[in-house]
This record gives sequence, structure tokens and C-alpha cells, in this order.
Amino acid sequence: LEKHPRWKGGKRNMRGYISIYSPDHPFRDKNNCVRKHRLVMEKHLSRFLQPQEVIHHKNGNRSDNRFKNLLLFPNNGEHIKYHVKTLGWHTKSSRRFPAKDQ
Repeated sequence: LEKHPRWKGGKRNMRGYISIYSPDHPFRDKNNCVRKHRLVMEKHLSRFLQPQEVIHHKNGNRSDNRFKNLLLFPNNGEHIKYHVKTLGWHTKSSRRFPAKDQ
């Protein structure tokens, strides 16, 4: 694998997220990768994240995986509540929209 001309050290960029080749991780994807922000949080917590747990990038930069830029939510519902509260989002037909000026 490492000798293949397209090998990039096990790092992939998918939709702005960095994924790391981790074939032994219990929650790896079908390509044997785990998103780096999840690995950073797991290292800090000394445990694997559960699949339903969501990591938020505070500055919106999906490739900025410094621990101080990450927030952990127990599930996507709590993550959406955070956006509603802090960014004024509201939901409509399961899509996200900025809140309208009142």
C-alpha cells in the first residue's frame, strides 16, 4: 500500500474533512478510515467515540482539528440545538435555514 504512487500517508480529504487510514479502528468506514477530528477527540477522552456522537468545529474549518477547536455532542439532535441557540438557525422540512429577521 505505502509503495503505491498515489499513497498520501493514509490521509484523505473528503468534503473538507481529513480522514486517516485506521484499519483496526472499531468504527472505521468502508475505506478503513476515520475522520481525524474524531481521532483527536478520542485521544483526549481516552476512549472510542460512539457512532451517534458528533464533533463540531468551532471555527467552521473542517480541516482544523486542534482539540481547542472541537466540541463534542452526544448526538446530532444536541448539535442542531447548539446551532439553533448560537447561530439562530431554525428548521424547515428537515433543512437548515438562518432565522429570519424579526
